[in-house]
Amino acid sequence: MIKDATTQAWRYNEKAKLNALALEYEENVKPLSMVSEYAQHLFIFSPDEIGILRSTIGDYDQSVLEHALSYFTPQNMRVKLISKSLKTTNVCAFYMAEYHVEKMESTLLDALCETHTIEALRLPPPNPYLGEEYQLILPEQGYNSPNKLIDDKDFRFWFAQDQQFHSPKGDIYMSFDAASFSDTLESVAAKRIWLGALNDFLQAKYYRAEIAGLHYRIYGHQAGFTLHTRGFTNQQTLLADQLLEAVKSYVPDERVFEHHKALQTQSLQNSLLNKPTNRLFSRLSVLIQRNTQAPVELLDVVGNISYEQLLHYREAAFSRYFVEAFMHGNWTSEEANAFAQAVGHRNKNAGGEALSRAVSKLPVGKSLYHEVVCDHDDAAIVLYLQAPSPDLTDTALCMVLEQMLAAPFFNALRTEQQLGYIVGTGYVPHNQHPGMAFYIQSPQCSPKHLLDATTTFLFQQLREIEFYRFYWPNIQQNLIKQLEERDLTLSMKSQRLWVSLGTQDFGFDRNTKLAERIKQLGFEEILAFAEKLAERQYCGELILFSRGKYEAIPHVRERTINDISEFKQQIPYY
Repeated sequence: MIKDATTQAWRYNEKAKLNALALEYEENVKPLSMVSEYAQHLFIFSPDEIGILRSTIGDYDQSVLEHALSYFTPQNMRVKLISKSLKTTNVCAFYMAEYHVEKMESTLLDALCETHTIEALRLPPPNPYLGEEYQLILPEQGYNSPNKLIDDKDFRFWFAQDQQFHSPKGDIYMSFDAASFSDTLESVAAKRIWLGALNDFLQAKYYRAEIAGLHYRIYGHQAGFTLHTRGFTNQQTLLADQLLEAVKSYVPDERVFEHHKALQTQSLQNSLLNKPTNRLFSRLSVLIQRNTQAPVELLDVVGNISYEQLLHYREAAFSRYFVEAFMHGNWTSEEANAFAQAVGHRNKNAGGEALSRAVSKLPVGKSLYHEVVCDHDDAAIVLYLQAPSPDLTDTALCMVLEQMLAAPFFNALRTEQQLGYIVGTGYVPHNQHPGMAFYIQSPQCSPKHLLDATTTFLFQQLREIEFYRFYWPNIQQNLIKQLEERDLTLSMKSQRLWVSLGTQDFGFDRNTKLAERIKQLGFEEILAFAEKLAERQYCGELILFSRGKYEAIPHVRERTINDISEFKQQIPYY
């Protein structure tokens, strides 16, 4: 079939165009990877030939293609079989792996030489996602940052031009908030199964868009799900519109439902096998974010959900929902307005409102305890301290203190005391609400021992924070540098702007403001913050632990979270 197609010059030219585009608009090339790749090629090619490997393909030449394909015969084929039950006759020189080599039977090779037409196999027609020309649009004044083109009760659409990277690419985000896909364990389970089936369906249908440099992703979030397309702007709105239509209309059949229900069950079971520290941080997100569910809770629900329930939740989700969209890249405002109207038309009966991304308000001055049961011998703890507000000062102080304590914490508990092999700290925001976490995983210490060592370290360091005055200028400069880092690619900038829209940072400059706040931060403010922390007057406290092969941490029953759903119903929210 492929040999017959060598007469069709358009197939060659299409592939040549795709290669040329990929090379011309390659993003964020890593020199180390390229050097490594070139080093391997030098075993085969001369130094003069290396440069040609990353150049565009030459002119169509049928004879060259036919010569290359002449080697594709059964006689030139090697078949590799890997199996535990194979008999072997040799052992390889370096890795002691056993193997066996034998010639294929001539009768089989002769049989493979007989050609048969298989009607189900066909080469694809011309790629509909490959544009004719890839040109840069002229920049328009006022569109360098996101503009709100549509702002209805149930639909918002934002647009910004790329006036920085000068690339014929862009990103489109469409987020769907649907209470019927997020307000109960059953609805979230239904969403997960539906999204798995939808992605399977789309992969078979739109793989040719990927070949043409157009990529898409559909993923769940705490209030619903998001559709994201990226790549060349030519034909991207066509793909986004087709995907949107598929999202709205796709209904899996019962066989597909059962298949993806089994896959989700397996995925959830696998997540329960993660190492204890991963499990604790995953549970932390569940306890702090109102609409995030624990895999251990979802597992039973996914196993029991029926096909009729899936259909019910899907229909309910698309009967009332809210859409927020963002388009950023090499488009004109006219093209953006036309696409915004098309998206609005497809969602004209959305009828919903944006859902809250509320976070739990942890009590100050008294720790809450929560045990995560893990099938692992190691003990682990996470001590999470939640700032009282998401304002710039609280965020800056959390970032600064975490940076100050990170190296000493590791040095004291990992290097000196050797409590465990996973020891660290982290700045941990939830929906932009700041917090800090201190964590240890250990094969030889109980969770109580780990917690006592952590709190002892913290109180000692917080009481002696003056010691860090000498290091403060370096910490300050490092944080400012991180916050002022420029976007490396257009897609990175798109994602940053999209996150800003999600957190209602409509100045799109929170990192800049944070950097300014850290520049203004005096060491006396850090001293005051540390003092309030040491006296437990400022931050909410949550201790998560996994006991491993040890005893649980003794704790007060009134401050123990046993039932996740009950806790999330009773806790106040920011």
